[in-house]
Amino acid sequence: MPKRVTVYGGEGDNLKKYSDIAIEDNLIGEVCVLEDMSTHLPIIEIRIEECRDGGIDVRIRGLKIKSSCERDLGLNADVFKSPNLVRFPRLEGTPPDVLYRRTLLILRFITVLDSLLPHLVPAWDYSLGTFNQIK
Repeated sequence: MPKRVTVYGGEGDNLKKYSDIAIEDNLIGEVCVLEDMSTHLPIIEIRIEECRDGGIDVRIRGLKIKSSCERDLGLNADVFKSPNLVRFPRLEGTPPDVLYRRTLLILRFITVLDSLLPHLVPAWDYSLGTFNQIK
């Protein structure tokens, strides 16, 4: 298990240190190394700075990336402000918070539809052969 982990983020070679985590010796389980970010980082680098027992038998069993639905797509109410809607003149008269709520509703609908489609549309049975053989 690592003893100290540092997280850097940014663009290209210009990485900035965002967190430095000391992991307790008796900890067994998950460790959160970065949370509550308000900006997009194209590159995130997780460095293991120090290991327990001199680095003998150090294992990382997995890496999870968790994000909220809004951050996943980079959506917030500011995306729908007037300067960002130049290519969509019909939307300029609608308040940004209404556009934001509509977008979230559409995204939720798509998620529900994606999960229901396999149950609504039967799976194609390849054992029947071609369409001409079915006729």
